[in-house]
Amino acid sequence: MVEIAIAIAIVAFALTAIIGVMPTGLQVQRENREGTIINQDAQLWLEAIRNGQIYLDYLTNHVLLIQRIDAKNTRTFFAGKDFYAAHHIIGLLTYPQFPLLKTDLPPDSSRRAVAIVRALTGTAAEQSPIATNVAFLYQLTVQIAPPVTGYSWNTNTTEFQSVNKLVRQSNYLRTRTLQYYSHEIRLDFRWPVVWIGQGRYRVGRNHRVYRTLALGVLSMLDAPEFPLELYRIQPLRMGIIR
Repeated sequence: MVEIAIAIAIVAFALTAIIGVMPTGLQVQRENREGTIINQDAQLWLEAIRNGQIYLDYLTNHVLLIQRIDAKNTRTFFAGKDFYAAHHIIGLLTYPQFPLLKTDLPPDSSRRAVAIVRALTGTAAEQSPIATNVAFLYQLTVQIAPPVTGYSWNTNTTEFQSVNKLVRQSNYLRTRTLQYYSHEIRLDFRWPVVWIGQGRYRVGRNHRVYRTLALGVLSMLDAPEFPLELYRIQPLRMGIIR
């Protein structure tokens, strides 16, 4: 009987230790899963915005809310029912920090687009449009930085009077093209998102930032059916900068 009691005590002690570690293990597993989803979704969003992919209509099933924030901190909200095509979503998120039609205004880093997104990747149960209550949600903030225009190259110097004049001029034109048509795309992911009622939500502390450069022409989309201006980055052909 003594041996049995000692064995039961040992087993009980071991089970207590295992049960105590289980919440930590489950938390680590959940964080790893969420990090994997963010990494996969970030690659898709970077490519979609950088290449101006306006035909990914399945995005309408995943973007629940988009708000634009301008230089005066004025917020314009669009719910999921307001955009019914992919070019509405890409056009709203591609919100430049510099106004295209008003060249006299300087860039403003406060201009950005914020979206609440249901994860594009994950289990099949979370991909249904009606699975919002159980799906993994995150907040996506998109900023399109202006092209670099502060660099100057004096063509009157002796650099352009040497034997390698054509080579230097070619490098100059290539540099200026990259300079004026390069845009930095910054994606800020924060998660998880929890709805608290009446259209409001709370964002968790998890945070990741992704950056990339896009070489293209930033222009406005022709979408008269939408009440706000929409933008798109059209990639440049490599032949233009050669």
